[in-house]
Formats: sequence, structure tokens, C-alpha cells
Amino acid sequence: MTQQAAVSSTIHGLVLQPDWLVPIDSPAIFEGFLVASAGTIEHLGAELPERFHALPRIRLEKTAILPGWINSHCHLEFSDLVEPISALGSFDGWLSRVIQQRALVSSQSAEKRLEQRRHAIRQGLIESWKHGVRWIVDNVTAPWDPAWISHLQSEMRSEISTLAASSLVPDALISVQPCFELIDVREERWHQTHNFALEQIDAPKWQGVCSPGLAPHAPYTASTHVTRCAADWSSENRGLVSMHLAESREELQWLDHRTGFLGAWIETKIDAHHRSNIGTIDEHLRLLASAWRSLVVHGNFLTKHQVDWLREHYERMAVVYCPRTHAWFHHPPYPLSDLKSRGIAVFLGTDSRASNPDLNLWEEVKEIASRRAECEPSDLARMITSDASRFLDIPRKIGRMELGGASQLTAMRWNQSDGADAALRTESELWRWMVQSGVPYPLEMDDRFALAAHRN
Repeated sequence: MTQQAAVSSTIHGLVLQPDWLVPIDSPAIFEGFLVASAGTIEHLGAELPERFHALPRIRLEKTAILPGWINSHCHLEFSDLVEPISALGSFDGWLSRVIQQRALVSSQSAEKRLEQRRHAIRQGLIESWKHGVRWIVDNVTAPWDPAWISHLQSEMRSEISTLAASSLVPDALISVQPCFELIDVREERWHQTHNFALEQIDAPKWQGVCSPGLAPHAPYTASTHVTRCAADWSSENRGLVSMHLAESREELQWLDHRTGFLGAWIETKIDAHHRSNIGTIDEHLRLLASAWRSLVVHGNFLTKHQVDWLREHYERMAVVYCPRTHAWFHHPPYPLSDLKSRGIAVFLGTDSRASNPDLNLWEEVKEIASRRAECEPSDLARMITSDASRFLDIPRKIGRMELGGASQLTAMRWNQSDGADAALRTESELWRWMVQSGVPYPLEMDDRFALAAHRN
């Protein structure tokens, strides 16, 4: 297999020859060639055309190169937590502890609160980038500043060689797609979140901050009025809407019967307007179907007719599964096979460190692979690369290893101590190793770029 773009003979860039190129949407290439120039893939194939022979060439032995990962749901603001918040007892108990943690931060001075939030987001972005993530759909609450993401790009860039930076990632190393959280439990809360979201969407754009969207939080905190407003905005502006739905039994018990622990907890926090506009899962799904693109986050307890609705609107609606968060709450087995067999797009997210030990997206793939023998690893990989990239309409084909697309790529490297052979010579062997032992990293961080630059 050979692909090449029409480029001039004076192109400046570099040639990479790993043991494996793994585009995921097409067969893997053993010891093939990838040419990158100014952040764009100019050639991908088993042979190297002569016009590229003068470019610097780097042999990346015991390495596989894949498309960059896409994390379709995250809460970066919790990235400074050392361990997940206890979920023993009930979902609403966990939620109450999360809110207590937020209140503890809110009680600090404005300056300290800003610094704490900036620090948490910085930690989450660096951790994500170092595990090969290139795009994050992040649920954002105030305080938040896009300058934090932009300034961090320069900090991370100091860790990579000039050769890698100029050829592979001359622009953002990792991009955040902020979805601004909307809540209307009380009228003043609606004005706070709505005004903050509009201010941020209309603000000047910063490097690394792309395609802002809206996030009605959940059906117990965001009424049908909120979801309708978000869907209307999405339709008019081709923007993303992301919403937690059918996440827990407690949520369904409250929505369907106004009973249970969640109801007792939430009743003291809502006003009359919110109470009169609380919607069912069905009502929120109908509203989300009118959005340009909407993500149903979690969807752990969707009914058959709700799955039918998603299937009917598959071009606009997708589901985000967070496997290790799902396991943290000891939910029943996730209906992944049923959703995918019905043609519903399912992507993966890490959720947050409030319910997950880290933000390594590949560990979500490994979690599924360890529990579901029928899942092909390459199909799981599409959920964090090309499938998500196309649905989210991510610019420059980030998440897809294709000609003309961004060379923001992920890599995995092995050695004898991993239990891998000196060279994994079949694609099946490679996938088996990756789901057992693979640890991804951003390609531009490979230390062999610095060595190549030094030799030249």
C-alpha cells in the first residue's frame, strides 16, 4: 500500500521508518515510510519515492506509529486528585462528595481558586498528552481561561526537539474542545453558567482551544429548557452538545418516580421553575436529536426504545462510554455490543480523576479488551481515533493517519523486557502486545528525534 500527496521537490520535512505504521482504517504496514512536513502527512506507504530521499530519515525500531488519540469526554478540572472519590454506597453519595470537593475549592480566595484550577488543568493536559491524546472534549466550569491551554503549549514544546516540532507539530501539541457546562437548578445558576458559556464562545480564539460547545450537565441539573437552548445553538452554529444521560439507577429513579436518595438530595437545591421543567430521558434525547452533533455521555441504562431513537438519528447522535468509570461504580455490563451492532457510534472517554485513577485513554481500550473477548482491538482503537474524528468533524483530520492530515500522531515502543520479540512481525502479534502491554506516547517525544538532529 502506498499513498502520496502532490508536493513540490523542495519540500522540507523528515522521513520516519518505524517497524509498524498502523493507520487503523487500512492494513498496517511493516517497515513502511511516513513523510511529515510542517505538521502534515505528505506520504504514507511501503516504499519511499525518490524525491523524499534527501530528507532526514529516522529509523524507529521496535516502534509502532498510530493516529493520535481522541478523548471524547473528560473533566480536566479534577486532574489534581490523587485518587478517585469513593463511590461506595450510591451514585448520589459520590456526587455529593464531588460537590463537597468543589465547595472546598470555592471557599478559597479567588486568586487561590484560579491557581488551583489552572494547576489541575495543566496536570490533566500534560498527563493526557504524554499518553498520546491529541484532542479532548472537556466539560468546563468556571473559573477557566483559554490562555492556560495556549501557554501550556509552549511549556510542553520545550520537551521536544526542534526537528520534531517543526516537522510533526508546528502548531498545538494537544487541543481542547471545551463544552461549557449549563445548569439551571436555580435561576441565578442558569444566568451564571449561560452567560459564562456565551462569553467564552464569543471570546478571541487561542492556540489549542477549538470548536467550543455546550454541555447541559445532566437531566437532574439541566432542565428541558437548557437542553433545548443548547440544541438550538448547536443547530445554528454547527456546534457540539454533550450531556450526561442515563448514567445511574438513582438518576432514573428520580426522573421517573421522584423518589430515592438522589431525589432527597436534589430537592433542596432546585427552584420552582426548574422543578416544572425537569425532563425524562426520552424528552432530552428528542431535544438532542435536533442538535448538529450531540454526545450522550455514559448511557449506562438506556432502554430499547431509546437505543432505537439513537439508531434513527445516528448521523447526529453518538454515545460516549467511559469503561473504567463504569467499573468504578460497579454498574451492570455495558451494552457495547448491542449499541455497535445497531449502527450507533460509540466513542471512549476517561471521564475524570474523580472516578478514574488516571487519564490514559489506552487503558480504557485495555479495560474493554480484558472483559470482552469478542471485541477486535482495531475496532476499539477506531473509537478513540477515526470514528470519533469524523463524527466530531475534527479539523485537519486529527485522529486519522491520512494524506494531507495532521501529523499529530501516537506511538508505542517495545523491548525485550516487555516480553515482546525483537520485532513483532505480524499485525495480530502487534495488536495482542498493544492491548496487553502497550503504553502510548506522543510521537514527537521520542528521544531518537533529538539524536537525529544532533547527528545532522
